[in-house]
Amino acid sequence: MRKIFYSMALLAMTAACSLHSSDNGELDGFWQATAVDTIATGKSADVSNSQMSWSFQGDILHIRPCRNLGGLSEYICRFINTGDSLTVFDVLISDREVGDIAVTDSMSLSGTGLTHPYERFKILLLNEESMFLQSDSLRINFRKY
Repeated sequence: MRKIFYSMALLAMTAACSLHSSDNGELDGFWQATAVDTIATGKSADVSNSQMSWSFQGDILHIRPCRNLGGLSEYICRFINTGDSLTVFDVLISDREVGDIAVTDSMSLSGTGLTHPYERFKILLLNEESMFLQSDSLRINFRKY
């Protein structure tokens, strides 16, 4: 009787606590931006000493902007990873006190690596150490940490 009880309890806990796994491969984790290149001008900004980082988990992207490029707020976004491209959308300013606020204009995204609230990046390189993303206007180099 005791074995049946423990088996039923284990089955109930397993059903109630489903684990969410991610199939993002090398993308999951914390990435620090090291360089941001502007495609139109060919200019490059070394941001390796900044705090600009992107963090991927499941289908959520958390962005900490580069303070010295004008970024003030942190952002929470959704993303789709297709292997050769990354689409970022549903960008929200993270504000735990009043609630997350949807980003509707590009001006508030300064220092994030995003130029629009809906943006598609081509994945130029993605491995366990480096990630290079390119949008229509920017190329961003990241290192995993």
